[in-house]
Amino acid sequence: MPTPNRRASARAAMIAVAEAQDIPVTVRQVEALLAAAESALLTWVDATPTQQALYELRAAGWTLPYLAARLGTSSAEIGQRMRRRHVTPRVEEQTLRLAAELKDVDPVSAGLSQSAVRMARTWASRRTQVGVHR
Repeated sequence: MPTPNRRASARAAMIAVAEAQDIPVTVRQVEALLAAAESALLTWVDATPTQQALYELRAAGWTLPYLAARLGTSSAEIGQRMRRRHVTPRVEEQTLRLAAELKDVDPVSAGLSQSAVRMARTWASRRTQVGVHR
């Protein structure tokens, strides 16, 4: 957790940016944003390699059904892997290998619809913004 001085500096910086952009903002709103950012950051730093890989794949636009098919499992199991702290070494290796394979591949060019890719990216951005994926 940040020290009170760092938190005050972050709050002041956020307010200054908002004012420079003519965005009306209250201290309460800034505090809520800081809390969400801290939660998301702490959650992300604490995530396992499997969790990070799956969230990065989702953020890139890969859908649960696609990932499940590639990993030979169900969408529900992929969701569990995203929440679970411990997975077998085989599952972790399999997931990391797929993440490396898909890293530079565009999901749309791989056959996924633009709307499905957009939904996957939106889902991932909402989760990481508020730290829900803990």
